Amino acid sequence: MNVRRLVTAVLLALGLSVVGTACGGFRDGTTATTVDAREESATLATNDFIPENVNLGDCVSSMPRPDCGSESHGGPHQLITFAVLMLGMAFIGWRIFRSVRRQERSADQLTPATPGGRTDPSGDGPPVS
Repeated sequence: MNVRRLVTAVLLALGLSVVGTACGGFRDGTTATTVDAREESATLATNDFIPENVNLGDCVSSMPRPDCGSESHGGPHQLITFAVLMLGMAFIGWRIFRSVRRQERSADQLTPATPGGRTDPSGDGPPVS
């Protein structure tokens, strides 16, 4: 099977599954919703990324004040996400590099050769020395 057809089929299946899951969530409003029974203070206390003993309104800005961060940092999930993004960027760069090399090879094959073995870039002058 052709690789292009396989990739197209996989992308089509993924696209249809995303559309199917997005459209499957319509509700008529008669279903009961589940509410988290924990108190608000317990919910805020269990979040590692919200600083303690600091007014949260002072920390929400484009330039947060000192001591607004938390001791919790990214961890392995952030590193995995970064690695996946870098692998994707490397793949895109490799594809660009490969297509440019392929285009240069096809352009070299189309350039007429002169009797001396050297090619003239314009194709209509004497051999380049």
